[in-house]
Amino acid sequence: MEKKILCTIMILMIFSPIMVKADYQVSSGATYTYDIITSSIDITVDSNSASGDKYILAEHSFSSGTQVEINNVDASSYVNWTISSGIYSEYYLSGILGDVIGLAMLMIRPTLIIQSYSSLAWNIVEDAVEQGTGLLILPFWDTDYLEGFEELAEETAISELQTATGFQDSIIEGNYAESGGNMIFDWYIGGAMVYTSNTFIFDYDIDHQFKIVYNLASGVMQGLKMKSSADGTYSGKDISLEYEFQIEIENYNIGDFALGPGAGLPGFEWFIAFIALGFLAIPILVRKIRK
Repeated sequence: MEKKILCTIMILMIFSPIMVKADYQVSSGATYTYDIITSSIDITVDSNSASGDKYILAEHSFSSGTQVEINNVDASSYVNWTISSGIYSEYYLSGILGDVIGLAMLMIRPTLIIQSYSSLAWNIVEDAVEQGTGLLILPFWDTDYLEGFEELAEETAISELQTATGFQDSIIEGNYAESGGNMIFDWYIGGAMVYTSNTFIFDYDIDHQFKIVYNLASGVMQGLKMKSSADGTYSGKDISLEYEFQIEIENYNIGDFALGPGAGLPGFEWFIAFIALGFLAIPILVRKIRK
């Protein structure tokens, strides 16, 4: 079911801008440091449960609250780069096609996790979960293709995505904004995921919030944030998932989600604080009245 939505996202991202050869704007030799703010996963399949609060790099697990560094950057029509944490490192390449595939997989990540984990033996799932979430990062984006994010947030694109198998009954929303020299893209999938075929059946509820920010001038990722949950059945197995990940370039704050549960309520924490202060003030007022 995911193949159609992945292909649709790729087509919208790559072919909506004018197709020209363009270089990434990141500088060769640059170094970027990112903070891993949150990295956690909890999953239950039937009577089995596992959780992890780490991320994986070079087959090693690292705790949240640590940093990774992007270095050995070599930019041309694509970007070669290394990501490191301590003595461990991995080599990657950023290119338009690979980046778009990576983005598409992030936009539907909980559905991919549920599909893969429900089909694996529990000992394999448990080991993978306890090691953590994996490291979610797309550090560079070709600036000529940033407008593709705006296309994804439009109603025409969302309507097309909702024709994909299993997504017809779900809510899909996108939001594009520019602020402080950055491109901010929010994405949300919520509601029911239902499908029956000869090979598998699934019926679960999902909440998937995703946010990614790129600098408009350089195409350097400023932050990525994801919070997902799912609960229901897949291929005859009861399954539930809680997933959270947040990464920010050093000294950047990605902020709240613009879409999904809890979004669109600026100042809500202050409202709660005022209520709490009001209850604290009641005994004082009562004493004054009695006097």
